[in-house]
Amino acid sequence: MLNRYIIVKILNLILKDLNIIQHYWFSKTIGSVCKDWRYNILIKLDHYLKTYISTHTLARYLSSVGSRVSGNGENLQFNKFSYQELTLFHFQHFSDGLIESSNRDSIESIRIEISNNNTNVINQLQKLGDQTKESLKYLSILTNRDKDNSNFIVDIGKLIESLDGCKSLQSFRCDGKLERIEMFNQLPNLKVLDLTPQPTPNIGEIVLNIIKYCKFIQSLTVSTSLILNQNEILQALETNQSITKMDITSPMSIYFIDLINLLNKNSILEDLHISRFSNYSKSVQYPRIRNNSLKRFTSTSVQFFPLLYLWDTPSSIIYIGKYMDVTFTKSLLDLHPNLQSLQLTFQMDNEDTSALFETIKLNQYPNLKTLSLILEDHNPSLMTSFYHNQYITTLEINNLTYSEVLTLFLSNHPSLTSFQISSSQIKINDIDTLSQITSAITQNTTLNSITIIKDWFSKAFDFESYIRQFIIPILSTKKNLFKFRCDYCNSSYRHETETTKSLLFELDNIISHSNIRYLSYQIYNIHNSFDELLEKRLVVL
Repeated sequence: MLNRYIIVKILNLILKDLNIIQHYWFSKTIGSVCKDWRYNILIKLDHYLKTYISTHTLARYLSSVGSRVSGNGENLQFNKFSYQELTLFHFQHFSDGLIESSNRDSIESIRIEISNNNTNVINQLQKLGDQTKESLKYLSILTNRDKDNSNFIVDIGKLIESLDGCKSLQSFRCDGKLERIEMFNQLPNLKVLDLTPQPTPNIGEIVLNIIKYCKFIQSLTVSTSLILNQNEILQALETNQSITKMDITSPMSIYFIDLINLLNKNSILEDLHISRFSNYSKSVQYPRIRNNSLKRFTSTSVQFFPLLYLWDTPSSIIYIGKYMDVTFTKSLLDLHPNLQSLQLTFQMDNEDTSALFETIKLNQYPNLKTLSLILEDHNPSLMTSFYHNQYITTLEINNLTYSEVLTLFLSNHPSLTSFQISSSQIKINDIDTLSQITSAITQNTTLNSITIIKDWFSKAFDFESYIRQFIIPILSTKKNLFKFRCDYCNSSYRHETETTKSLLFELDNIISHSNIRYLSYQIYNIHNSFDELLEKRLVVL
């Protein structure tokens, strides 16, 4: 066995001829060989990428070749993109070289997530070169703030003043202290404002002034633990002619009647999210709603759903979010015929589920493309109704039997392109069952996205069988598949073998020649090389 001195000498000879990207991946591989190499070999290499070097040198190199850069202060990951984005996650101290490296090229987006002292943030943003300031369109500065550290609050006003020259900035997201709004005027192209303001006595007045006086803002998001007078905010929105998207989250509830008045008076708003309602009563005769501008309408309140039945004429709404135990009738889709998605949870079978299944079966709503249902009990009527529908393209469901899933794959339903199943009833315990489901998936020609959330595989199947008999046949045969997720949870598998390595190389080759672009596994105690292999080709969830 070679001693450490000889190993270090050999590795140094290899490293000196690698470019920085090859160097990075090779160093990462060396560190994953074993504990001895990680702690006793890697650190002795001449070209070892220490943290302060990697955050400087690697960012400079990637910026020069037009790559996206992201990191957590210890490790940087990168992928080629058509535009440049500089992303700094959890940096305790900003490297001058990292910011300066961004001056070489036009960066459109900067995202900074800080987890310690922020005193350097404003100083570093002031160092952005003229070319970057002219091209910067998206800026996001978020903090992992210690609740007991008052010095950690970002002053949004001073931060914006440091952006002097960023005339192209279109989107600004920040959490911090906000005491005035006039500095927003120096950002003439600002359209999207996303704020998480820290507690100040006049924050409600500041939000109102943004709505009243910042006429260039088209999208406003305010999320705070403070009690805002949301009813005053809704009243200010009634006459606003610029904001098309409003997302307001605050502990204070909104009066039902105030929201109705807003919808009847504002003809600009297209996207509205309200956190909660109050004062709704079934016995009250509320005014009918006449609004045709709203397209996305969501809330976290269960009192939201009755509001949808108050429309007087068909609406333009295409999305309403996810809701539990609501009253569903066919009239919902008659009043909102443009609705593209229904995402509902029913705790028990009742007349609402029967009404929903009958509505699906009628096949009268061509705009309804996504059906997402969580049902407490298995109901065979669901799939019977679904097969009559020729418009739904995405089906997300739980509580299907193995036979129903098999039938769905083999049916090649003409409209269905995306299928998500989370049924705990299904277990694959033997080779015959595995062969059946693999064959059914490979014979399907319509689905290009398959998500299997619950673990179907028993401990009888080791990782090698899972890859060889399930994953590889599907990826190599089903050429139209671009998204695939199937959880594999076998805590007994711990060791990498030569067979496994061979399988991974085979899988890598299949991936490189397939159309798959989105692959996700939940794998426990699996070797590092599998993660690195997927990083090369795919977006890993």
